[in-house]
Amino acid sequence: MKKIFSIILVATLLMSMTSYAVTTDASAFVDNQASIVESSDYVRYDFESGATSYHSFSEVPNAIGDADYAISPGYFPNGTEYNDGNLASPAAIVGSADNRVHITNTTVGPYCNTVYIYAQYTHNGVSYRGIGSGFVIGPSAVATAAHCVYHATYGIADSIYIVPAKNGTLEPYGRETIDDPVIGENVIISTDYLQSGSSADDWAVIELDSQVGNQTGWLGIRWQSASYNNTYVYNTGYPAEVTGYEQDDVDRDMFLGTGYVRYSAAKYLCGDWDATGGNSGGPVYIYNSDTGYTLIGILTAGSGTDTDFNDYGLGDGEAYTYATRITQDIYNLFVSYRPTS
Repeated sequence: MKKIFSIILVATLLMSMTSYAVTTDASAFVDNQASIVESSDYVRYDFESGATSYHSFSEVPNAIGDADYAISPGYFPNGTEYNDGNLASPAAIVGSADNRVHITNTTVGPYCNTVYIYAQYTHNGVSYRGIGSGFVIGPSAVATAAHCVYHATYGIADSIYIVPAKNGTLEPYGRETIDDPVIGENVIISTDYLQSGSSADDWAVIELDSQVGNQTGWLGIRWQSASYNNTYVYNTGYPAEVTGYEQDDVDRDMFLGTGYVRYSAAKYLCGDWDATGGNSGGPVYIYNSDTGYTLIGILTAGSGTDTDFNDYGLGDGEAYTYATRITQDIYNLFVSYRPTS
């Protein structure tokens, strides 16, 4: 337990934020911790009405029961660039080199369903922006890290825009903007995250009023009770910094990091793939011979060095990357956004 806490305490959220003065009012959503229903599993904020409602995983339709694993296949309408799993050689700046790969063709799988997320918050007359990553999970839904759309002080973002497969200034599928009251636009956040801020519970879903996912497709999703230790993984996203590459502050390029899961826990994964600010919320996925590129986690945090990480197979004093694991409950929720046939 001490080691788990040490990971949470040293974790650095991988979302880049800046601030600038504005004259607008405070955030439209003020988090009231006392109002969170203890028995709820997630909270839905409705952008149309401004109402907040509380829900349980037991409400999710067509949920799988007790099982050792489950897989939902991916959908890649534009095909995939590779089909053998060898997107790049294993890389980890968790070490001395940043070997992430610049993705220049973002409109093919598995990259086309990775999204760029820009969120703006207002607090005491100052506007803050955060840039992170996410991924499409169904025709009208995007998943990301909770801290990409929610801040403990500022609340839910006043506005969010999402750009699937963003490629610098290019927006091949356009953008989805969530700000003005629109029917069908909601943000769902883990109740546990609202209460604790733990990176192990750092997940969110953005419900859209469009069906852009039918154009981008989505990754497969896998849940399993078994360990992922030594599993080779991929992570795509929009980092603010990449060694040897000048990344634009706003019009960012997509990068791919690869590495291995070194430690598996019930709700999180630790590994050695590269990630920096802006990668938060991006998909962590594997290649499965049956379902192709398949989601197993959500990039949520990373660390500097520590002296205890050799216990997690990372080597004494090495940095690590951290992902919220796809649990059975998260699996059921994400799959509920997909067509049933």
